[in-house]
Parts: sequence; structure tokens; C-alpha cells
Amino acid sequence: MMTLPSKQKGVSIAELSIVMVAFFLVTFGLIEGARAIYTFNIVAHAAKQGVRYIVVRGSEAAQDDRRSADAPASDADIKSYVQGHSSILSDADVDITWTLDGDDNPLKDSGQSVQVTVSTDFFGTTVLIPSLTISSTSQGIIYY
Repeated sequence: MMTLPSKQKGVSIAELSIVMVAFFLVTFGLIEGARAIYTFNIVAHAAKQGVRYIVVRGSEAAQDDRRSADAPASDADIKSYVQGHSSILSDADVDITWTLDGDDNPLKDSGQSVQVTVSTDFFGTTVLIPSLTISSTSQGIIYY
């Protein structure tokens, strides 16, 4: 068995510490990145579902006896619906942009455009990814 010179003793500990720091940086960086992507997917899905909720709850849906209880959709109903999709979105900002008439009243008739923007703050659990705001916008045409 070969013996190491006295200058080489303890070098493997130093090398291990350098490799472990790099390993943990990469590992936790991947985990934080995956969390950020997951949060974006939740936000994007919530924006799409918010538009979907609106397009079938326009002013014409209020004339249908089977639908009159939840139509036309109000901003508060939409925000509640979107924020209820995930605990991540419980404090999310939900902005609804309607087509407006001459008096700045929202038009909720068939064929009118509506846009939903959902944004939430993402807080990283490590210093690798700073806090950021993740948002997504979806738009559609009121169908009913």
C-alpha cells in the first residue's frame, strides 16, 4: 500500500468540500427553478380558467333560467373563482379588462372581448433565485 507524503494529508477533505458546495448549488438551483416553473404553470392555468369562466357567463346567460344565478359574472366572482384554484393563488392579483362602452361601463354581451391577468409573488427559499413577480394573461371572446 502506498503512503501519501505528509503534504497530501487532508487534501481529500478540501476537495470534497469544494465538490459538495458545487453539488448543492446545482441541486438547490434546480429545485428553485422547478418551483418557479410550477408557479408559472399554476398562474397561466388560472388565467385561462378565469377567461373560460367569463365567456360562458355573459349578459345573455343571465336570461337563461338555468344560469341566472351566476350570470353575468362580476369581477368579485371571477377573482374568487381564480384564487380558489390553488393555495399559491390565495393572495394573487387578478385584473379583468372588459371592452367598455361610451360611459366606461363594461360590455358583457356576446362577441365582446375580455382579458384576465393573474400575477403573484414568488419567493425563493434560497438566495439562488430572488423574489419575482410571476404573471400570465389570457383573453377571450364572450360567447353566451
